Amino acid sequence: MNRLVFLAVFLFSGIPAAFAQSDQDCMMCHSNSGLSMKKQGRTVSLFVDESHVKGSVHSVFSCVTCHVGFSATEIPHAKNIQPVACQNCHPIEGFDKSIHGTLKNNMPLAGCSSCHGKHDIKPVNDAKSVVARSNVAGTCGECHREEHRQFTMSAHGNAVAGGSGKAPSCVDCHGSHTIESTAGKDPLALKMAEGKLCLKCHLNDP
Repeated sequence: MNRLVFLAVFLFSGIPAAFAQSDQDCMMCHSNSGLSMKKQGRTVSLFVDESHVKGSVHSVFSCVTCHVGFSATEIPHAKNIQPVACQNCHPIEGFDKSIHGTLKNNMPLAGCSSCHGKHDIKPVNDAKSVVARSNVAGTCGECHREEHRQFTMSAHGNAVAGGSGKAPSCVDCHGSHTIESTAGKDPLALKMAEGKLCLKCHLNDP
């Protein structure tokens, strides 16, 4: 029997409709490391490591704070599962017009979880955060591999790796949530803008 169906029969038989509104109820199924589903021909894990959640910046919230629109007594819990709307709590002006916010198949090229993670998100000032100064280049490098290779060999990359708090990483020069595509823009104007950006740090220290 399909593992998902088996769990549904075992857990939901005779359970009232209000079931699975607490984190403990959700974890009765989602703590199973083998829990998965098929989506567009791919096997998608539905496992949630509770220790990651408890150690995250969102540990004070319940599962249903972010995961809304689900029916606990139905499998799957929703016919059309919608992505978590981080913007409800974190309104980021301009992201939808950025290169990362550009939609492909109705999804951003790189959504919030692509850079920040999911259930294990930590504060940006936490050394273990994937967007902490010492780690953000590696996070960007998950998609921008050649750029990451070049950065690690650069003076800036070596300074960041050495623990410098002043050396710039990716977001210091490129920005974070409002990065625009350079496609179709005047190359000369881009070069001039690049020079101005460098001089913000190197005006008196070339």
